[in-house]
Formats: sequence, structure tokens, C-alpha cells
Amino acid sequence: MNKKVSFKTILSYFWPHVLKYKKTFFLVFFGWAGGIIGASIIKPLIYKNIIDAISASGTAGDTREILIQMIIYLGVVTLFYLIMMRIGEYAMTFSQNNIMRELHNYSLEKLSGHSYEFFTNNFAGGLVAKSKRFVRSFETIDDTIVFTFWNTGIQLVGTFLILFYIAPLIGTFFLFWCAVYIIVSLVFAKKNKIRPCARGSRFYGNRTPGRHNRQHFQHKNIYRQEKRARQFCLGDKKRI
Repeated sequence: MNKKVSFKTILSYFWPHVLKYKKTFFLVFFGWAGGIIGASIIKPLIYKNIIDAISASGTAGDTREILIQMIIYLGVVTLFYLIMMRIGEYAMTFSQNNIMRELHNYSLEKLSGHSYEFFTNNFAGGLVAKSKRFVRSFETIDDTIVFTFWNTGIQLVGTFLILFYIAPLIGTFFLFWCAVYIIVSLVFAKKNKIRPCARGSRFYGNRTPGRHNRQHFQHKNIYRQEKRARQFCLGDKKRI
């Protein structure tokens, strides 16, 4: 039975390689934070002020002045969050590519340190699959932390702050609904006992040797056919 590895242990393997590119790695969070704040928090507030200015019973000159001011603010905020998002995307691409290259080299170094007996007792295809999964898991974890937790967390915090400031009752209702949703999701996640990675390893480990065995038997049958044909020809020559 496979031993379950804690998330802290997994991070202990990734963290030394992350520190080699810590500036661009943490720049990802800064860039996406600025982009989310501008696009999901400040921009809707500007739209609200534009709608309030149009629906307000003021003079045409005052309304025009407010609208021009809000449109300028909207352009500045749009330019700001687009630049911040591009910074976050560039930093993520740069850091992930370099860290994954370091992890590939680390995996090769660890595999090269084993003895010949280790490779004879373990299927080479399974080792390659596990090495690739180890490297790809960093990309999955990094994307999940940034896009699922970091971006969503900033958006939720900003939304709740504005809701509690403008409409406390609606903010309380949505906060209660989010708490219920998170609790239900955690309950269903704990009930799911399937381990896709372990199942995938067993699947590829069983499928690949079978494919190689079929190739081996095919080559062996071809060799037998050629041998029989050669013996038949030699027999004909002897009879001649």
C-alpha cells in the first residue's frame, strides 16, 4: 500500500528550487493582485458612479463633468490592471519554466544516483512517468494557488468589504452562503477516497509492459516465420 505524503513534504522538495527564482515567483502574486483589484473591485465602482451620475437629477453641466471624470478614471484603471496582469503572466511563465527545468535536472540527478539493481527491479517507464508527474505537479500546485486561492481570495475580500460598506444585509447573506458552500465542498472532498496519481501509475505500469511484451512476441513470431522460411529454402537446396 502506498504511503500518503503530506503537502508539507512535497513543498520541502519544491521550495529550494523556488528560492532560486524568488523575485519573479513572488512578482506573480503582486501582478495578479493589482490586476484583480483593478478589474474586479475598482472598475465596477467606477461603473456604479457613472450610473449614479446619469440617474441623478442634476444639471447637464455637472453630469457631463462627472461623466468625463469617471471615463478618465476608467481608462486609467483599465490600463493599470492590464499592465499588472501582463506582469503577472510574464512572471508566472518565466518562473514556472525555469523552476520546472530545475526540477527536471533534480529528478535526473536523483535517478542517476541509484544503483543498477534499482533499475532492474523497477520498470523504467514507471520511473519516467513518476518523474514527469513530480515536475508537472509543481505547475498544477502553482496554478491552483494563484488562480484558485490567491485571485479568488482577493476578489472575495474586496467584494465583501464593498458589500458590507454599501449593503451590510446583502454582505452578511453572501458571507453565510460562502461559508455553507465551503463546508459542503470540504465534506464531499473528504469522502472522495480515489487517488488519481496512484491509479494512473498502476494503469501506465500495467499497460506499458503489456505493450512491450506484445512487441516482443510480435518480433519473436516474425523471427520464427523467417527461420522456418529459411529452413524450407535450405531444405529445397539440399533436395536439389
